[in-house]
Amino acid sequence: MRYLIPLTAAAFPALVIAQVTQQSASISPEGEKRVVRQVILKDEHGMDVLVEQHLIELENGDYLYLHSSQPGATRELDERICASFGSQVSRGSVIRLSPDTLGGGACRSESPVDPSAATPKGTRAPYLQAVAPGNYVVSANQNSVHRGTSTHRLDSASTVTSDLVIDNRCRQSASDPTPGGVSGTSDVYVNCFMPSAGTAPTRMTTCGGGQCAHDGNSFSVF
Repeated sequence: MRYLIPLTAAAFPALVIAQVTQQSASISPEGEKRVVRQVILKDEHGMDVLVEQHLIELENGDYLYLHSSQPGATRELDERICASFGSQVSRGSVIRLSPDTLGGGACRSESPVDPSAATPKGTRAPYLQAVAPGNYVVSANQNSVHRGTSTHRLDSASTVTSDLVIDNRCRQSASDPTPGGVSGTSDVYVNCFMPSAGTAPTRMTTCGGGQCAHDGNSFSVF
């Protein structure tokens, strides 16, 4: 039996409430708190679009977002956004969103590598690089999409985890099982509501094969 739980404004960050038009929760037979919400996001063209998200709420208030658990229209939006990056949806990614994060996703592209080929600048595998978003301008009092990118080369199977933080509020962490003998690019992105003008810091961390790479940047809000 599913039990609906009434939701109150105090349960969610005020910035998120402005963009979430409807939300309900229930407890699954496994004891998970399942959240269904209608939320305004930016699409691949930067236009507002209303989508439905199916989330699992964790004890600390974070949400798990699984691409395969979303309604068809939401999955199609994920796919279009990744295509705009020249990539594809990472269907096996486990995505964790902070309470202030309206939406997010993970994209990836990979190809086999020649074992004799050198990694960039002669470094040994695993090779990782993280690039935080920055050096651009977005409007205040609106949602905006922010994209962090990582590149990797792994000689053995591992899990690549990318963590993107925007304005110290909107956070998305994506974990992807990754086979060995591949090189690839991963893009993680978040929809974040920017409440006021100023400078917003960004951080990107990517880990895999026992190593991590870090980067930081910022963008302007006007």
